Amino acid sequence: MIWIRSFDDVGIVDIASFGGKNASLGEMRRALTPVGIRTPDGFATTADAYRAFLRGGDLEGILRRTLADLDITDIDALQGAGVRIRSAILAAPLPTGLIEAVRDGYRVKAERAIDKSAAEGGATSRLPGEAQASTRQPVMAETNR
Repeated sequence: MIWIRSFDDVGIVDIASFGGKNASLGEMRRALTPVGIRTPDGFATTADAYRAFLRGGDLEGILRRTLADLDITDIDALQGAGVRIRSAILAAPLPTGLIEAVRDGYRVKAERAIDKSAAEGGATSRLPGEAQASTRQPVMAETNR
């Protein structure tokens, strides 16, 4: 399963797989970056990754049961449903494959940023007293989610 893809490789034709916002970010990067306009670098998670997350934590069932007989005119019931759904989402585990793909995605982006900085002489990322940016090692935060 493909879990993520770089914004550089996502476009309007990928709406079904990555959603409209991710597709728009990809289009923006592809159109603006070549003409010198800085755009956010990153990657998009797939709709399949989202569906795997929903299945893995039985979130589909929780959503279905919570919303099945919900009276949308009852504000207290709506708020209660929202609390139950948010709590379930926050407690659900992320699929292992997604965690690994996101870590790999961040690693690749960090390596490219360091390589680019080194190729440019490291002027934009030197620390005081440091000869070259390439002498630093990337630091990545590890998370449990």
